[in-house]
Amino acid sequence: AWQVAREGLKHGPVLVQVPRRGYVPRLACERCREPARCRHCAGPLEAQGSGAALRCGWCGVEEASWHCESCGGFRLRAQVVGARRTAEELGRAFPAVPVRTSG
Repeated sequence: AWQVAREGLKHGPVLVQVPRRGYVPRLACERCREPARCRHCAGPLEAQGSGAALRCGWCGVEEASWHCESCGGFRLRAQVVGARRTAEELGRAFPAVPVRTSG
């Protein structure tokens, strides 16, 4: 995908469509891959930004000290990345190119 974007930029602007909103809309336990869920409503936990607090995608409750109910792990990994994270990565990969996001 990076090579296709690089080649396309030689000819003008490139449109990259990302099907998910946000920064990291789905997280999972790094150890057992169990999806990270809210303790209040069982909704999916999301990362709003790099180093930002976790927040439930359904009820909005902030999660300060998450741990995996299945294995006791405390480290998270991204299951999928969202549009804001993709834009951030594109900006690092192509620093001379302005990156715009919608929404």
